[in-house]
Amino acid sequence: MNRYSDVCCALLLLLTTTLHGQTTPELTRQYRGHGISFAYPEDWEVQEGRGGLSVAPPEAHRRLGSGRNWVTHGLIAGFYQPSTQMELAAATDELIRRLQRGNPELRRSGTSREANVGGNSGLATEYANASTQDGILESGILLTVRVANGVWYWMMFCPVEQSATYFPLFGRIMQTVRIEQTTTLPVTPPESTASAVYIEPSISLVRDTVEVRAGSAVFYNWTLTRGSKLVAEFNVEGGLNNKVNVWLLDAANYQRYSARQQFSYFRGTSGTVKNVAKYEFGVPMDNVYYLVIDNGGAWFLPRKVKTYVYAILPQAPPNTIQGERLFNGMYQQLKTVFIFPDFHISIRHCGLENAFSDPDITLCTELVEGLADQKLETALSFVFFHELGHTLLRGWGLPTWDNEDVADEFATVMMIIGHQQSAALQAAQWWASKTSAQEALSKIWIDDRHTVSPQRARNIIRWLNSGNDLVKRWERVLIPNMQTDELMKGLHDPQVDRELVVGELRKRGVSVP
Repeated sequence: MNRYSDVCCALLLLLTTTLHGQTTPELTRQYRGHGISFAYPEDWEVQEGRGGLSVAPPEAHRRLGSGRNWVTHGLIAGFYQPSTQMELAAATDELIRRLQRGNPELRRSGTSREANVGGNSGLATEYANASTQDGILESGILLTVRVANGVWYWMMFCPVEQSATYFPLFGRIMQTVRIEQTTTLPVTPPESTASAVYIEPSISLVRDTVEVRAGSAVFYNWTLTRGSKLVAEFNVEGGLNNKVNVWLLDAANYQRYSARQQFSYFRGTSGTVKNVAKYEFGVPMDNVYYLVIDNGGAWFLPRKVKTYVYAILPQAPPNTIQGERLFNGMYQQLKTVFIFPDFHISIRHCGLENAFSDPDITLCTELVEGLADQKLETALSFVFFHELGHTLLRGWGLPTWDNEDVADEFATVMMIIGHQQSAALQAAQWWASKTSAQEALSKIWIDDRHTVSPQRARNIIRWLNSGNDLVKRWERVLIPNMQTDELMKGLHDPQVDRELVVGELRKRGVSVP
Protein backbone atom coordinates (compact mmCIF):
# COMPACT_ATOMS: atom_id res chain seq x y z
CA MET A 1 0.00 0.00 0.00
CA ASN A 2 2.78 2.45 0.92
CA ARG A 3 4.70 1.65 -2.26
CA TYR A 4 1.55 2.12 -4.37
CA SER A 5 0.95 5.55 -2.80
CA ASP A 6 4.55 6.58 -3.40
CA VAL A 7 4.34 5.59 -7.06
CA CYS A 8 1.03 7.45 -7.57
CA CYS A 9 2.46 10.52 -5.88
CA ALA A 10 5.57 10.46 -8.08
CA LEU A 11 3.48 10.01 -11.25
CA LEU A 12 1.20 12.89 -10.28
CA LEU A 13 4.18 15.20 -9.67
CA LEU A 14 5.79 14.15 -12.96
CA LEU A 15 2.53 14.77 -14.84
CA THR A 16 2.16 18.22 -13.28
CA THR A 17 5.71 19.13 -14.33
CA THR A 18 5.13 17.89 -17.90
CA LEU A 19 1.82 19.70 -18.36
CA HIS A 20 3.20 23.04 -17.25
CA GLY A 21 6.56 22.70 -18.94
CA GLN A 22 8.38 23.68 -15.75
CA THR A 23 11.73 22.49 -14.49
CA THR A 24 12.71 22.43 -10.85
CA PRO A 25 16.07 23.13 -9.19
CA GLU A 26 18.56 20.35 -8.63
CA LEU A 27 19.00 19.11 -5.05
CA THR A 28 22.74 19.68 -4.78
CA ARG A 29 23.07 20.40 -1.04
CA GLN A 30 22.58 18.10 1.93
CA TYR A 31 21.49 18.86 5.48
CA ARG A 32 22.63 16.38 8.10
CA GLY A 33 22.20 16.88 11.82
CA HIS A 34 20.02 16.17 14.87
CA GLY A 35 19.47 12.64 13.57
CA ILE A 36 17.89 13.62 10.24
CA SER A 37 19.09 14.34 6.72
CA PHE A 38 17.55 15.64 3.51
CA ALA A 39 18.63 17.33 0.28
CA TYR A 40 17.74 20.84 -0.85
CA PRO A 41 18.57 23.26 -3.72
CA GLU A 42 21.92 25.01 -4.10
CA ASP A 43 20.63 28.55 -3.54
CA TRP A 44 18.69 27.75 -0.34
CA GLU A 45 20.18 28.51 3.07
CA VAL A 46 19.65 26.78 6.43
CA GLN A 47 18.81 28.81 9.54
CA GLU A 48 18.32 27.22 12.95
CA GLY A 49 16.14 28.81 15.64
CA ARG A 50 13.50 28.15 18.28
CA GLY A 51 11.00 27.26 15.57
CA GLY A 52 13.21 24.53 14.05
CA LEU A 53 15.08 24.58 10.76
CA SER A 54 14.19 27.16 8.13
CA VAL A 55 15.55 26.31 4.67
CA ALA A 56 14.85 28.88 1.95
CA PRO A 57 16.50 31.27 -0.51
CA PRO A 58 17.65 34.56 1.08
CA GLU A 59 15.24 36.56 -1.09
CA ALA A 60 12.27 34.51 0.20
CA HIS A 61 12.42 36.22 3.60
CA ARG A 62 10.10 39.23 3.57
CA ARG A 63 8.60 41.72 6.02
CA LEU A 64 4.95 42.22 5.04
CA GLY A 65 3.09 45.52 5.18
CA SER A 66 1.24 44.27 8.27
CA GLY A 67 4.59 43.77 10.03
CA ARG A 68 4.62 40.00 9.86
CA ASN A 69 7.77 38.12 8.89
CA TRP A 70 6.96 35.77 6.01
CA VAL A 71 8.93 33.23 4.00
CA THR A 72 7.49 33.07 0.49
CA HIS A 73 8.85 29.63 -0.45
CA GLY A 74 11.02 26.99 1.16
CA LEU A 75 10.59 24.58 4.05
CA ILE A 76 10.51 24.47 7.84
CA ALA A 77 11.51 21.28 9.67
CA GLY A 78 11.08 20.48 13.32
CA PHE A 79 10.19 17.89 15.93
CA TYR A 80 6.85 17.57 17.73
CA GLN A 81 5.99 15.54 20.81
CA PRO A 82 2.23 14.82 20.95
CA SER A 83 0.38 15.29 24.22
CA THR A 84 -0.15 11.51 24.51
CA GLN A 85 0.90 8.36 22.69
CA MET A 86 -1.18 8.32 19.50
CA GLU A 87 -1.15 7.13 15.92
CA LEU A 88 0.59 9.25 13.29
CA ALA A 89 -2.69 10.49 11.78
CA ALA A 90 -3.93 11.73 15.15
CA ALA A 91 -0.55 13.28 15.95
CA THR A 92 -0.61 15.07 12.59
CA ASP A 93 -4.08 16.45 13.35
CA GLU A 94 -2.83 17.70 16.73
CA LEU A 95 0.22 19.31 15.10
CA ILE A 96 -1.98 21.11 12.56
CA ARG A 97 -4.18 22.47 15.38
CA ARG A 98 -1.02 23.68 17.14
CA LEU A 99 0.18 25.44 13.99
CA GLN A 100 -3.23 27.07 13.54
CA ARG A 101 -2.81 28.95 16.82
CA GLY A 102 -0.39 31.30 15.10
CA ASN A 103 -1.79 30.86 11.56
CA PRO A 104 -5.59 30.76 11.90
CA GLU A 105 -6.01 30.68 8.10
CA LEU A 106 -3.95 27.50 7.77
CA ARG A 107 -6.15 24.54 6.74
CA ARG A 108 -6.02 21.18 5.00
CA SER A 109 -6.59 21.39 1.26
CA GLY A 110 -6.45 17.66 0.48
CA THR A 111 -6.36 14.23 2.04
CA SER A 112 -3.27 12.74 3.68
CA ARG A 113 -1.30 10.20 1.66
CA GLU A 114 0.82 7.48 3.20
CA ALA A 115 4.54 7.73 2.53
CA ASN A 116 7.48 5.46 3.27
CA VAL A 117 10.32 7.68 4.50
CA GLY A 118 13.49 5.59 4.72
CA GLY A 119 11.61 2.72 6.38
CA ASN A 120 9.58 4.99 8.69
CA SER A 121 5.84 5.56 8.43
CA GLY A 122 4.96 8.98 7.07
CA LEU A 123 2.00 11.08 5.93
CA ALA A 124 2.01 13.78 3.24
CA THR A 125 -0.82 16.28 3.76
CA GLU A 126 -1.56 19.15 1.40
CA TYR A 127 -2.48 22.40 3.12
CA ALA A 128 -3.22 26.04 2.34
CA ASN A 129 -2.26 29.13 4.30
CA ALA A 130 -2.87 32.84 3.80
CA SER A 131 -2.22 36.34 5.03
CA THR A 132 -5.38 37.94 3.66
CA GLN A 133 -4.44 41.34 5.02
CA ASP A 134 -1.37 41.26 2.75
CA GLY A 135 -3.07 39.50 -0.16
CA ILE A 136 -0.92 36.36 0.13
CA LEU A 137 -2.14 32.84 -0.64
CA GLU A 138 0.16 29.91 0.04
CA SER A 139 -0.03 26.18 -0.69
CA GLY A 140 2.17 23.47 0.72
CA ILE A 141 2.78 19.91 1.81
CA LEU A 142 3.18 18.87 5.43
CA LEU A 143 5.26 15.69 5.74
CA THR A 144 5.05 13.99 9.15
CA VAL A 145 7.16 10.97 10.10
CA ARG A 146 6.68 8.80 13.19
CA VAL A 147 9.72 7.92 15.31
CA ALA A 148 9.88 6.30 18.74
CA ASN A 149 9.67 9.49 20.81
CA GLY A 150 7.54 11.77 18.63
CA VAL A 151 6.98 13.09 15.13
CA TRP A 152 9.34 14.78 12.71
CA TYR A 153 7.67 17.23 10.35
CA TRP A 154 8.61 19.16 7.19
CA MET A 155 6.41 22.05 6.04
CA MET A 156 7.16 22.76 2.35
CA PHE A 157 5.38 25.80 0.91
CA CYS A 158 5.20 28.30 -1.96
CA PRO A 159 2.80 30.90 -3.43
CA VAL A 160 -0.30 29.14 -4.70
CA GLU A 161 0.28 30.32 -8.29
CA GLN A 162 3.72 28.62 -8.27
CA SER A 163 2.52 25.23 -7.03
CA ALA A 164 3.14 23.62 -10.42
CA THR A 165 6.82 24.56 -10.16
CA TYR A 166 7.48 23.80 -6.52
CA PHE A 167 5.33 20.75 -5.74
CA PRO A 168 7.52 18.50 -7.91
CA LEU A 169 10.53 19.87 -6.01
CA PHE A 170 8.83 19.11 -2.70
CA GLY A 171 8.18 15.57 -3.88
CA ARG A 172 11.87 15.09 -4.66
CA ILE A 173 12.90 16.56 -1.30
CA MET A 174 10.57 14.09 0.47
CA GLN A 175 12.26 11.21 -1.32
CA THR A 176 15.63 12.25 0.18
CA VAL A 177 14.43 12.49 3.81
CA ARG A 178 16.06 10.01 6.19
CA ILE A 179 15.69 9.51 9.94
CA GLU A 180 19.11 8.37 11.09
CA GLN A 181 18.64 8.50 14.88
CA THR A 182 15.88 9.26 17.34
CA THR A 183 17.61 12.39 18.67
CA THR A 184 15.69 15.60 18.13
CA LEU A 185 16.19 19.24 17.53
CA PRO A 186 16.31 21.16 20.83
CA VAL A 187 13.24 23.17 19.84
CA THR A 188 9.48 23.18 20.18
CA PRO A 189 7.24 23.30 17.11
CA PRO A 190 6.33 26.82 16.06
CA GLU A 191 2.88 28.07 16.99
CA SER A 192 3.41 30.74 14.37
CA THR A 193 5.81 31.31 11.50
CA ALA A 194 5.94 34.98 12.48
CA SER A 195 6.41 37.06 15.57
CA ALA A 196 3.22 38.39 17.14
CA VAL A 197 4.82 41.82 17.40
CA TYR A 198 6.46 44.17 14.90
CA ILE A 199 8.09 47.43 15.95
CA GLU A 200 9.24 49.50 13.02
CA PRO A 201 13.01 50.00 13.34
CA SER A 202 12.88 53.78 13.09
CA ILE A 203 14.45 56.80 14.73
CA SER A 204 13.06 60.35 14.90
CA LEU A 205 15.51 62.92 13.58
CA VAL A 206 13.51 66.17 13.62
CA ARG A 207 10.26 67.06 15.37
CA ASP A 208 10.45 70.82 15.34
CA THR A 209 8.63 74.03 14.45
CA VAL A 210 10.93 76.93 13.62
CA GLU A 211 10.59 80.44 12.31
CA VAL A 212 12.92 80.94 9.35
CA ARG A 213 13.71 84.62 8.94
CA ALA A 214 13.59 86.30 5.53
CA GLY A 215 16.87 85.94 3.67
CA SER A 216 18.15 83.16 5.95
CA ALA A 217 18.05 79.38 6.38
CA VAL A 218 18.12 76.71 9.09
CA PHE A 219 19.67 73.30 8.73
CA TYR A 220 19.76 69.88 10.41
CA ASN A 221 22.31 67.15 9.87
CA TRP A 222 22.62 63.43 10.70
CA THR A 223 24.79 60.46 9.89
CA LEU A 224 22.65 58.01 7.93
CA THR A 225 23.36 54.39 7.04
CA ARG A 226 23.08 52.90 3.58
CA GLY A 227 19.75 51.11 3.13
CA SER A 228 17.88 53.43 5.49
CA LYS A 229 14.73 55.21 4.28
CA LEU A 230 14.49 58.89 5.19
CA VAL A 231 10.97 60.31 5.46
CA ALA A 232 10.48 64.08 5.68
CA GLU A 233 7.23 66.02 6.18
CA PHE A 234 6.82 69.81 6.04
CA ASN A 235 4.04 72.27 6.85
CA VAL A 236 4.78 75.86 5.85
CA GLU A 237 2.92 79.01 6.96
CA GLY A 238 3.68 82.68 6.48
CA GLY A 239 4.50 85.29 3.92
CA LEU A 240 2.30 85.82 0.91
CA ASN A 241 2.59 82.29 -0.47
CA ASN A 242 3.49 79.81 2.34
CA LYS A 243 6.64 78.80 0.42
CA VAL A 244 10.22 77.84 1.28
CA ASN A 245 12.95 75.90 -0.48
CA VAL A 246 14.24 72.66 1.02
CA TRP A 247 17.46 70.91 0.05
CA LEU A 248 18.81 67.49 1.02
CA LEU A 249 22.58 67.54 0.55
CA ASP A 250 25.55 65.34 1.28
CA ALA A 251 28.46 66.79 3.25
CA ALA A 252 30.47 67.95 0.22
CA ASN A 253 27.54 69.77 -1.38
CA TYR A 254 26.54 71.35 1.91
CA GLN A 255 30.00 72.93 2.03
CA ARG A 256 29.47 74.29 -1.49
CA TYR A 257 26.02 75.59 -0.52
CA SER A 258 27.46 77.33 2.57
CA ALA A 259 30.18 78.92 0.43
CA ARG A 260 27.49 80.15 -2.02
CA GLN A 261 28.96 77.98 -4.75
CA GLN A 262 27.05 75.84 -7.23
CA PHE A 263 25.88 72.64 -5.49
CA SER A 264 24.06 69.42 -6.30
CA TYR A 265 21.10 67.99 -4.41
CA PHE A 266 19.25 64.68 -4.30
CA ARG A 267 16.39 64.61 -6.78
CA GLY A 268 12.92 64.12 -5.41
CA THR A 269 13.90 65.59 -2.04
CA SER A 270 14.61 69.21 -2.90
CA GLY A 271 12.94 72.27 -4.35
CA THR A 272 10.06 74.55 -3.45
CA VAL A 273 7.63 73.49 -0.74
CA LYS A 274 4.25 75.21 -0.61
CA ASN A 275 1.90 74.59 2.33
CA VAL A 276 2.38 70.84 2.86
CA ALA A 277 4.89 68.39 1.37
CA LYS A 278 6.31 64.95 2.07
CA TYR A 279 9.02 62.82 0.48
CA GLU A 280 10.81 59.52 1.02
CA PHE A 281 14.49 59.02 0.21
CA GLY A 282 16.48 55.79 0.01
CA VAL A 283 19.90 56.44 1.53
CA PRO A 284 22.50 55.32 -1.07
CA MET A 285 25.61 55.26 1.14
CA ASP A 286 26.87 55.88 4.66
CA ASN A 287 27.40 59.63 4.97
CA VAL A 288 26.51 62.82 6.80
CA TYR A 289 23.37 64.35 5.26
CA TYR A 290 22.11 67.94 5.63
CA LEU A 291 18.51 69.11 5.44
CA VAL A 292 18.37 72.84 4.64
CA ILE A 293 15.18 74.91 4.97
CA ASP A 294 15.91 78.02 2.95
CA ASN A 295 13.88 81.25 3.10
CA GLY A 296 16.53 83.18 1.19
CA GLY A 297 14.11 84.26 -1.51
CA ALA A 298 11.98 86.29 0.91
CA TRP A 299 12.75 89.98 1.44
CA PHE A 300 10.72 90.82 4.52
CA LEU A 301 8.50 88.07 5.91
CA PRO A 302 9.49 84.96 7.87
CA ARG A 303 8.06 81.49 7.41
CA LYS A 304 6.97 79.15 10.18
CA VAL A 305 7.94 75.60 9.21
CA LYS A 306 6.79 72.52 11.06
CA THR A 307 9.23 69.72 10.20
CA TYR A 308 9.00 66.02 10.98
CA VAL A 309 11.81 63.76 9.79
CA TYR A 310 12.49 60.15 10.68
CA ALA A 311 14.57 57.29 9.32
CA ILE A 312 13.51 53.67 8.96
CA LEU A 313 16.67 51.67 9.58
CA PRO A 314 17.83 48.61 7.59
CA GLN A 315 18.39 46.66 10.83
CA ALA A 316 16.54 46.82 14.11
CA PRO A 317 18.56 48.55 16.87
CA PRO A 318 18.82 46.91 20.32
CA ASN A 319 16.00 48.98 21.84
CA THR A 320 13.62 47.88 19.07
CA ILE A 321 14.54 44.21 19.57
CA GLN A 322 14.08 44.60 23.33
CA GLY A 323 10.70 46.28 22.78
CA GLU A 324 9.52 43.44 20.56
CA ARG A 325 10.59 40.91 23.21
CA LEU A 326 8.70 42.78 25.93
CA PHE A 327 5.54 43.04 23.83
CA ASN A 328 5.83 39.39 22.85
CA GLY A 329 6.12 38.47 26.53
CA MET A 330 3.01 40.49 27.29
CA TYR A 331 1.18 38.84 24.40
CA GLN A 332 2.10 35.36 25.65
CA GLN A 333 0.92 36.27 29.15
CA LEU A 334 -2.35 37.47 27.67
CA LYS A 335 -2.78 34.07 26.02
CA THR A 336 -2.45 32.35 29.40
CA VAL A 337 -5.42 34.38 30.67
CA PHE A 338 -7.85 34.63 27.74
CA ILE A 339 -8.95 32.42 24.86
CA PHE A 340 -8.80 34.27 21.53
CA PRO A 341 -7.74 33.92 17.88
CA ASP A 342 -4.16 35.04 17.37
CA PHE A 343 -3.55 38.59 16.17
CA HIS A 344 -0.55 40.80 15.52
CA ILE A 345 0.65 44.01 17.15
CA SER A 346 2.49 46.71 15.19
CA ILE A 347 4.09 49.95 16.29
CA ARG A 348 4.87 52.00 13.19
CA HIS A 349 4.43 55.35 11.51
CA CYS A 350 0.92 55.93 10.16
CA GLY A 351 0.94 59.58 9.08
CA LEU A 352 -1.18 60.75 12.01
CA GLU A 353 -1.61 60.32 15.76
CA ASN A 354 -3.84 57.29 15.95
CA ALA A 355 -4.28 53.65 16.95
CA PHE A 356 -6.60 51.07 15.44
CA SER A 357 -7.70 47.41 15.39
CA ASP A 358 -8.65 45.41 12.30
CA PRO A 359 -8.35 42.97 14.31
CA ASP A 360 -4.53 43.28 14.31
CA ILE A 361 -3.57 46.17 16.56
CA THR A 362 -1.53 49.12 15.32
CA LEU A 363 -0.14 51.83 17.59
CA CYS A 364 1.10 54.74 15.51
CA THR A 365 4.55 56.06 16.37
CA GLU A 366 3.20 59.60 16.00
CA LEU A 367 0.78 58.89 18.86
CA VAL A 368 3.53 57.37 21.03
CA GLU A 369 5.68 60.45 20.49
CA GLY A 370 2.80 62.87 21.02
CA LEU A 371 1.92 61.34 24.39
CA ALA A 372 5.59 61.45 25.41
CA ASP A 373 5.71 65.16 24.51
CA GLN A 374 2.86 65.78 26.97
CA LYS A 375 4.46 63.52 29.61
CA LEU A 376 1.44 61.21 29.36
CA GLU A 377 3.34 58.04 28.43
CA THR A 378 1.27 55.72 30.63
CA ALA A 379 -1.89 56.75 28.75
CA LEU A 380 -0.56 54.54 25.95
CA SER A 381 -1.49 51.49 28.08
CA PHE A 382 -5.10 52.62 28.08
CA VAL A 383 -5.02 53.22 24.32
CA PHE A 384 -3.60 49.74 23.74
CA PHE A 385 -6.26 48.08 25.90
CA HIS A 386 -8.95 50.09 24.12
CA GLU A 387 -7.81 48.55 20.82
CA LEU A 388 -7.43 45.17 22.53
CA GLY A 389 -11.07 45.46 23.56
CA HIS A 390 -12.09 45.77 19.90
CA THR A 391 -9.91 42.78 18.96
CA LEU A 392 -10.98 40.42 21.75
CA LEU A 393 -14.69 41.26 21.62
CA ARG A 394 -14.57 40.70 17.87
CA GLY A 395 -12.78 37.38 18.33
CA TRP A 396 -15.37 36.34 20.92
CA GLY A 397 -18.19 37.06 18.47
CA LEU A 398 -19.80 39.81 20.55
CA PRO A 399 -21.91 42.37 18.64
CA THR A 400 -20.51 45.33 20.61
CA TRP A 401 -16.94 44.81 19.34
CA ASP A 402 -16.97 47.98 17.21
CA ASN A 403 -18.60 50.22 19.83
CA GLU A 404 -16.03 52.80 20.92
CA ASP A 405 -17.57 53.44 24.34
CA VAL A 406 -17.61 49.70 25.06
CA ALA A 407 -13.91 49.53 24.14
CA ASP A 408 -13.24 52.40 26.56
CA GLU A 409 -15.13 50.47 29.26
CA PHE A 410 -13.05 47.37 28.56
CA ALA A 411 -9.81 49.36 28.85
CA THR A 412 -10.98 50.90 32.12
CA VAL A 413 -11.85 47.48 33.53
CA MET A 414 -8.40 46.16 32.57
CA MET A 415 -6.75 49.14 34.25
CA ILE A 416 -8.78 48.52 37.44
CA ILE A 417 -8.03 44.79 37.49
CA GLY A 418 -4.34 45.49 36.88
CA HIS A 419 -4.24 48.30 39.48
CA GLN A 420 -3.21 50.76 36.78
CA GLN A 421 -5.85 53.42 37.37
CA SER A 422 -3.21 56.11 36.82
CA ALA A 423 -2.99 55.12 33.14
CA ALA A 424 -6.75 55.61 32.80
CA LEU A 425 -6.50 58.97 34.52
CA GLN A 426 -3.74 60.07 32.13
CA ALA A 427 -5.89 59.00 29.18
CA ALA A 428 -8.76 61.06 30.61
CA GLN A 429 -6.39 64.01 31.02
CA TRP A 430 -5.25 63.67 27.41
CA TRP A 431 -8.77 63.61 26.00
CA ALA A 432 -9.89 66.45 28.25
CA SER A 433 -7.10 68.61 26.79
CA LYS A 434 -8.31 68.25 23.20
CA THR A 435 -10.00 71.28 21.67
CA SER A 436 -13.30 71.39 19.85
CA ALA A 437 -11.45 72.38 16.66
CA GLN A 438 -9.34 69.22 16.84
CA GLU A 439 -12.49 67.17 17.40
CA ALA A 440 -14.18 68.67 14.35
CA LEU A 441 -11.19 67.97 12.11
CA SER A 442 -10.95 64.41 13.40
CA LYS A 443 -14.56 63.65 12.64
CA ILE A 444 -14.41 65.23 9.20
CA TRP A 445 -11.14 63.75 7.96
CA ILE A 446 -10.79 60.34 9.56
CA ASP A 447 -14.42 59.33 10.17
CA ASP A 448 -13.88 59.25 13.94
CA ARG A 449 -16.76 57.42 15.63
CA HIS A 450 -15.56 58.01 19.18
CA THR A 451 -17.54 60.04 21.67
CA VAL A 452 -16.19 63.60 21.79
CA SER A 453 -13.02 63.68 23.89
CA PRO A 454 -14.27 65.70 26.91
CA GLN A 455 -17.15 63.24 27.30
CA ARG A 456 -14.75 60.29 27.00
CA ALA A 457 -12.73 61.81 29.83
CA ARG A 458 -15.86 62.19 31.98
CA ASN A 459 -16.89 58.59 31.22
CA ILE A 460 -13.52 57.24 32.37
CA ILE A 461 -13.65 59.21 35.62
CA ARG A 462 -17.20 57.99 36.28
CA TRP A 463 -16.25 54.35 35.61
CA LEU A 464 -13.21 54.58 37.86
CA ASN A 465 -15.40 55.94 40.66
CA SER A 466 -17.73 52.93 40.35
CA GLY A 467 -14.99 50.39 39.71
CA ASN A 468 -16.45 47.47 41.68
CA ASP A 469 -19.78 47.62 39.86
CA LEU A 470 -18.02 47.90 36.50
CA VAL A 471 -15.81 44.86 37.15
CA LYS A 472 -18.78 42.77 38.33
CA ARG A 473 -20.68 43.61 35.16
CA TRP A 474 -17.73 42.75 32.92
CA GLU A 475 -17.07 39.44 34.66
CA ARG A 476 -20.06 38.06 32.72
CA VAL A 477 -18.17 38.83 29.50
CA LEU A 478 -14.66 37.90 30.61
CA ILE A 479 -15.17 34.65 32.55
CA PRO A 480 -16.63 32.61 29.63
CA ASN A 481 -13.56 33.57 27.58
CA MET A 482 -10.85 32.81 30.12
CA GLN A 483 -8.46 29.88 30.09
CA THR A 484 -9.48 26.97 32.32
CA ASP A 485 -6.30 27.21 34.43
CA GLU A 486 -7.04 30.87 35.09
CA LEU A 487 -10.61 30.05 36.10
CA MET A 488 -9.33 27.47 38.57
CA LYS A 489 -7.23 30.21 40.19
CA GLY A 490 -10.33 32.38 40.37
CA LEU A 491 -12.03 29.84 42.61
CA HIS A 492 -9.79 31.03 45.44
CA ASP A 493 -10.07 34.76 44.72
CA PRO A 494 -12.69 36.37 46.99
CA GLN A 495 -13.09 39.30 44.55
CA VAL A 496 -14.20 37.02 41.69
CA ASP A 497 -17.81 35.84 41.30
CA ARG A 498 -17.35 32.19 42.31
CA GLU A 499 -20.80 31.20 41.07
CA LEU A 500 -19.99 32.41 37.54
CA VAL A 501 -16.63 30.63 37.58
CA VAL A 502 -18.10 27.34 38.83
CA GLY A 503 -20.85 27.51 36.20
CA GLU A 504 -18.34 28.04 33.40
CA LEU A 505 -16.07 25.23 34.60
CA ARG A 506 -18.97 22.80 34.74
CA LYS A 507 -19.91 23.75 31.17
CA ARG A 508 -16.41 22.65 30.21
CA GLY A 509 -16.79 19.36 32.04
CA VAL A 510 -14.34 20.31 34.80
CA SER A 511 -15.15 18.95 38.25
CA VAL A 512 -15.10 21.65 40.93
CA PRO A 513 -14.09 20.78 44.49
